[in-house]
Amino acid sequence: MILKYYNSFEEIDTHLNILKLQKSIEKELLIYNYHKAKYLPYPKHIALEIGDILQEKIIKILLNRYYWIF
Repeated sequence: MILKYYNSFEEIDTHLNILKLQKSIEKELLIYNYHKAKYLPYPKHIALEIGDILQEKIIKILLNRYYWIF
């Protein structure tokens, strides 16, 4: 652990506020990842995700190959 020295109570309060914000961000990310992991295991959802990825790749290939038409 790195020791940090503070020169005033304001610095301590600022650092505590930063840590609280980081904690809330991490908590929200954890909730988001939990819901996403809960959603993905179903075969229907996996097929939809694969379909979306393939659709993006096909569109990119077509745009790169036939860019002069557009």
